[in-house]
This record gives sequence, structure tokens and C-alpha cells, in this order.
Amino acid sequence: MSSRLSRVAARLLAVAIGLSIVFGALEIYYRSVADNENPNAVRGLYVLDQYTSYSLKPNLHGVTMFIRAHDANGKPSVKPFQVSTTSDGIRSARAVDISRRPNTLRIMVMGSSFDFGYGVNDDDTWSAALERKLASERVFPVELEIINGGMPGTHNEQFMIRYLSRLEKYKADAVIIATGPTVPSGATDMRKYQLPAPNPDFAATSAFYIDRSGILRAHVATTPLMRALSSRSEFIKQMLIRIKVTRSNTEVAAAQTAAKTIQASDVHDSSLDPLLAFYERLRDQDVPLLVMIRETLLSNKDTPSPEEIMARKLEHRGIPSLNLRPLFDRPDYNRFLVDDGHWNEAGHRMAADAAFDFVVAHKQGIVDAARRHGSMPVN
Repeated sequence: MSSRLSRVAARLLAVAIGLSIVFGALEIYYRSVADNENPNAVRGLYVLDQYTSYSLKPNLHGVTMFIRAHDANGKPSVKPFQVSTTSDGIRSARAVDISRRPNTLRIMVMGSSFDFGYGVNDDDTWSAALERKLASERVFPVELEIINGGMPGTHNEQFMIRYLSRLEKYKADAVIIATGPTVPSGATDMRKYQLPAPNPDFAATSAFYIDRSGILRAHVATTPLMRALSSRSEFIKQMLIRIKVTRSNTEVAAAQTAAKTIQASDVHDSSLDPLLAFYERLRDQDVPLLVMIRETLLSNKDTPSPEEIMARKLEHRGIPSLNLRPLFDRPDYNRFLVDDGHWNEAGHRMAADAAFDFVVAHKQGIVDAARRHGSMPVN
């Protein structure tokens, strides 16, 4: 009997060893595939954030990152760019104090990766160029500080949450938000939104994690055990992805079809709800809001365009807006982009020039608010 049990145990051990070898080999293979699938993946830029899921990693000092591009001969290449952040996770090559310097007007810029400046150096973002031009032209009679609060991958609802959780404390005299006309409405009623209490264990239930290479990833599982396994094992993660993709192929296809058939009339009021809630909150704080409507350049030729419709709706509510579509809607549009569609240095300069005229047009409202805030002398 004991010898029979011994043989069974030996077979089970052999099977376990065999499976370990197979799974180990698959793990090595999938890790090597993951490491090579996107050599220019953004590494080390993000940390998890309880309120906005992720934020910029603090204390980056000229860290080199890469974006797809072409060299002078038109061959596929990569374009390096440097990113710096403050101790509070704000993109800037200089320190940004929460406290205000006397006689200094402060403008907060908010937006997504375009406004963060993905693909260009710290000083080449449109907000940095705007600050330099406003200062050189002495548009305001005091010193000027523009804070780049842009955050890749965010939209109108997250703008407000990011403002409440991280940017409101900077006490800006005015806020410029850059957004698109086809942003879907969020699931949260932003007019009633309040930040939840701090949770030191939020990472355990976050939908995201930072992998071993410093890349921000989304969990592909929902249960704590499988989330933990998939975040540590590339093999298990790939298996779960395959299951998930198989189940959602129909939904994905439907979403892609809907995205291709977006019409101008799709700029519904519901998609503006988070932005309108943000406007009301800033109004209560006596902080002017300016909205820059980023171009979508959809293939359809609807008249009016989604950007025009959004501008009209904002104007109807007394919110100043700048439609960037006419600026970029030109045959040589690609001259202002890097390969993945973000603005290059020329695109940022063009956006900054348009933003300059926009700010100048609304200078008096900004100055009046700054005086009421005590940022500028009354006379």
C-alpha cells in the first residue's frame, strides 16, 4: 500500500514539476513579448492616485521619454523629450510653490495629454509658450505664473476631480481648460460631488497598477486574488485578456462603429455636464473660466462642426470659448503633429499664439478677479 502511495506521489510530483516548467517557460516568453511589444512605452511617469486613478510621478527632473516619429529622411524613428515634475506632481522644470508671491497673477491650465505636452520638452508646451509671450508683451501689470495642470488620459469629469484633489489649493486667479467636443458624460453627478475621505489602502482596489517596468497598467481581473496574480504574472494576465477580449468583441465592434459615425448633433448637453458643474464651482470662487475647444478633425463635413456647436452652447451659458478647429483644419495639418497625433513644437506654438489672443480678449475679467483676490493692487 505504501509503495503504491509512493508511486502516486511520485507521479503527482512529476506532473507538478512538468507544469512548473511549462508555466515557467510561458511566463518567460510572455514577459519577453511584453518587454518588446512597445519599446517606447511610457515608463516611470505615473503613480496611483485615490481620486483620479493615477497622477504624474513627483520629483522627475528632465527624465527622457520617447514618442513615435520620423527622422529627416522620413524613416520611422523615435523622438525623445524630457519631462520634469514638481514635488506635487505638476509638470514644470521649476519649483511651484502652493503659496502665492505678492503681486503675481496665477493662471491654471488644465487638460489632457495635449496640454500636458506629451511629446515635447517642458518649455515647449503651449502653456509655457503662452506664459513667455504674455510676460514679454507685458499684458498684465504684475508678474505672471501659468501652472501646467495637464494630465494625460483625463477628461472633463476628471478635470474637476483633479482640481478639487490637487489643484484648487494653488488658488489660481483664472482657469483655462482645453477639452474636446465629443467627450462622453461621466457617471457621477459633478454638481453634488465631494471628495471621499483619504484611504491609505486605495491601491488594493484601484482599477490600475504600476507594473515591474514602471508602466501604468489596467487590471484585467476583478477579484482580489486574480488581480494580484495577473499584476505579477504576464502569462496569467495574457490568458485573462484573451478571455476578456473574446467576451467583449461584439461590444468593441459596436463601439468602434459608433465612433466612426459621430455626427455634429452628438454634442449633447450631457457631455458638457461636468464642465458646466466645474464652471459653477469656479464662479462661486470668483475664478473666471476660459475653455479652449481642441480640434477633432472628424472625417465628416457636418456644418456646423461639433466644435462650433460646443462653442455656441458654452457662449449661451456665458462661458468664453476658443475653437481651435479653424486653426488646425488645414492641408498641412500633419506638420504640427508627431506620429501618434499629439502636437509637436510647432503645434504647441500655434496653440499658444491663439491662446494669447484669447487671454488678451478676456484680460479685464481676469484682472478684475485678481484684484478681488488680492493678487494685484487695486490701482
